[in-house]
Amino acid sequence: MQFYSISDRGKQRFNNEDCCVAKSIGQYTVLILADGMGGHSGGEIASSKAIETVLAALQEKLTRPLIPAQIFSLLSSALKSANDSIYELSLSDPTLYGMGTTIDICIISDHNAYIAHIGDSRVYHITSDGKINLVTKDHSLMQYMIEKGELTKEQAQHHPQKNVIIRALGTSQGVQEDTAIIKLSEGDRLLLCSDGLTNMLEEKDICHVVLKNPQPEVAAPELIRRANDAGGDDNITVIIALTEAK
Repeated sequence: MQFYSISDRGKQRFNNEDCCVAKSIGQYTVLILADGMGGHSGGEIASSKAIETVLAALQEKLTRPLIPAQIFSLLSSALKSANDSIYELSLSDPTLYGMGTTIDICIISDHNAYIAHIGDSRVYHITSDGKINLVTKDHSLMQYMIEKGELTKEQAQHHPQKNVIIRALGTSQGVQEDTAIIKLSEGDRLLLCSDGLTNMLEEKDICHVVLKNPQPEVAAPELIRRANDAGGDDNITVIIALTEAK
């Protein structure tokens, strides 16, 4: 599997509260993206702490083949550890109170992707025949209002509270992630991204860039460039993984 990750501050922010990692651990490919939030340096600390804690847990356990139930159990325990670490840290320092982060984790093995998701960063499955499918559901106020019929998707894109999320890692003692498993075919891509990308570019345009630029190390920076050209209102992080033949 080919993969590439990149994070950019964007044009409007003074710091980058996003954090990401993409690497191989044994037979597995691991992709993790976090978009932090919080006053002062809280967002940066929350996102980096989340990835540090989750990655340490995965590196300890992904040393042997695991069945799907074991992978999802590992994801859940890793997220609990990260949530506890961030929450306890936020209580120890008044300047960090309320900090938290979104997180998306993908563990890929044998053309299966095991996904855990909290927040409004996204995971997309882009198929080799040109379809883009959103795997995750935003844990956001806008998504809630859309589901209640109070807003359309178009109205939500321009709503002043479009960045309000209702579930995050580290903001409370408990944590609940969404999970999914998808089958990948040769030529399929997984795209993980923060909302700094999806707030700037339409899904169809994202799909076009990814398919037009087959190599992840070409497509990911091109998405960053286009998001910045569209305004770069937020930090922008992109991870792309390309499924190769078995």
